[in-house]
Amino acid sequence: MKMFGTNGIRGESNQYLNCELSLKVGKAIAKVLGPGPIAIAMDTRISSDMVRSAVSAGLMSMGVDVHNLGMVPTPALQYYVKTHDVTGGVMITASHNPPEFNGIKCVSADGTECSHEEETAIEDAYEEDLKVVSWDKIGKENVIEGAGEAYIDAIVSKVDADLIRRSNIKVVLDCANGASVHTSPLLLERLGVQAIVLNGEADGMFPGHYSEPVEENLSELKEEVVRIGADLGFAHDGD
Repeated sequence: MKMFGTNGIRGESNQYLNCELSLKVGKAIAKVLGPGPIAIAMDTRISSDMVRSAVSAGLMSMGVDVHNLGMVPTPALQYYVKTHDVTGGVMITASHNPPEFNGIKCVSADGTECSHEEETAIEDAYEEDLKVVSWDKIGKENVIEGAGEAYIDAIVSKVDADLIRRSNIKVVLDCANGASVHTSPLLLERLGVQAIVLNGEADGMFPGHYSEPVEENLSELKEEVVRIGADLGFAHDGD
């Protein structure tokens, strides 16, 4: 059964992408990316808590411990997977799609997107009658604090932060009400960048504009860059 598209499994929430499918996908991910622990994170969509909970339940039913990072952008999840003792990751997001959609993206143990072979193995496992573990071997959920901040620390350590601070850069940042609302403003603050933040509240209805950062959705950003004479404008999508 073909489930993965160009970037994960996506569908309308509570329709194709419902709790039953998400639970079963979680079990399949456990078989392929286990033995765990497996990290999981999500974007700001209204359905993300539901999908994350169902996928986590599937993982734990197979005996896999879950590291719940909460709401962080996809690269922060990938960095966490790469730098911690976990065997994979799951991101709950539909990226730039409209708010009624959501998705399940998988991350390999090295922090990169799962390979085509791993995705095919998950699809195959989804079709199996996977047996859950006994009650005393059910996995546990661990809530992880600070994954977004650790990701920002890593970025700052890799750039010439002093040079950026001395450059007196002025930018406009459009977070699109998505998962970057806490991390990207923090990064710019840490680098001493003067920043005007647009759509900086976490809101899965994407009230500022749809989360796809294409020209027709970025009129406010473009106008603000010109208005304040900013050096740059940046736009994010949902994750």
